[in-house]
Amino acid sequence: MKNALLFMTILLAACLASAYSDYSFSVTAQVKEDGSMHVMEKTVFLFDNDLERNAFDSFMNSGENSVIEWRKFSKNIRYHFGGVLVESQGVKISARREYSVGFSAGSVVIEYDLSHQMFIAEKKSSRVTQYSLNSSYLSFDVSRDREPVLGNGMKLEITLPPDATIVEIAPVPDTRQGNTLSWTGPVIGEWKVIYSREQPIGDEVNEFFIALAQNAFAWIPLILAIIVIGFLALKLFKQKA
Repeated sequence: MKNALLFMTILLAACLASAYSDYSFSVTAQVKEDGSMHVMEKTVFLFDNDLERNAFDSFMNSGENSVIEWRKFSKNIRYHFGGVLVESQGVKISARREYSVGFSAGSVVIEYDLSHQMFIAEKKSSRVTQYSLNSSYLSFDVSRDREPVLGNGMKLEITLPPDATIVEIAPVPDTRQGNTLSWTGPVIGEWKVIYSREQPIGDEVNEFFIALAQNAFAWIPLILAIIVIGFLALKLFKQKA
């Protein structure tokens, strides 16, 4: 009995260590107004045998597995944006069988949010701020020259804020619809996403008056003190007169 259990354990371990066949991979990133991001990554892969399919079903039904544990099924299952910037408590992981692809297909979707550190903000004027993608936080495969690689057939889509003005994009996207940029691999090269946002004049005026009001409140104690001192000085002057 022990030998049978050991044999099954070895088979399951071999199954989990084997390379599942990747079918497709896509990333969609929504950039928010402050440069933070919401990212969704979907990996679809194929099972080579029943053991692999059963292992996936077991993982899927447990619902308590981390991104690292799901990587047993595909090396594409990881945070391609942010890395250490990802707030683990906000990560959502979902898995399902992909019967539209085939009986022996499954997928894992991870969703996560990134802080504004993913984009470096630089004030260009009183109303214009420029945002540049911090490429050091990208986690794509790399070429021999250490350049990021979007693999063959992989898809990447980045949507910038509606009021963003694009300054520089590299590599050149395959398609662009408004502020939504899309690439389909293979793509190799340095990634640059730079855009600017102009603060509406109304917001600037509102901030001016808010700051003015805050400064006025800060001066109230001093003004009251001056009034009191003036009143006491006047009273003392009248008494002497």
